[in-house]
Amino acid sequence: MHATSLIVSITAGFALSACAAAPPKASEVTRHPTVVGDAAFTERVGAALALLASRAPEAHELVVTYVGRVGQSARSGMNVHADPPTLELADVTVFYSVTWCAASIVHDAQHAKLYTDYARDHDGPVPAEIWTGQAAEQACMRAQHAALLDIGAPERESTYLAGLDGTHHDVDGDGEYTWADYWLRNW
Repeated sequence: MHATSLIVSITAGFALSACAAAPPKASEVTRHPTVVGDAAFTERVGAALALLASRAPEAHELVVTYVGRVGQSARSGMNVHADPPTLELADVTVFYSVTWCAASIVHDAQHAKLYTDYARDHDGPVPAEIWTGQAAEQACMRAQHAALLDIGAPERESTYLAGLDGTHHDVDGDGEYTWADYWLRNW
């Protein structure tokens, strides 16, 4: 996190200067997660959320239902145990493009949905394989890909995503997802 940080609750009037789409009307967007980070971060994430609201309303609804906060971080990941559930996003993800940022938010909202829905419907702890691991990554990548298509992302972003098999979470390649993998992430 940068030394100067802003806590911004994104509202419908956020400009989409990094995207060709017109910002949504105030009546179309009533809520977004709270965004915590420096000014450039909050502006980019706000533009990504507004893009989802205007071009991918189902994906936007997924985000506002399952992500309460988006925070600037050294690496990206969904903290489902935080109150509110918090998506930590690295600058490399956020600033690649506004479309990649938007679709990445959807990806992690899907992780939170997998976790939350299981917890709601079952007693006891949520098994890790419900919301992490290769099968979960593939489900999250499907949601991410649908969002990329809905928002009109460049083809190279869809092509890159299609080349992943869902094992990218196992950064050290040992066949299991652990905290070591999280700390090795560069996204």
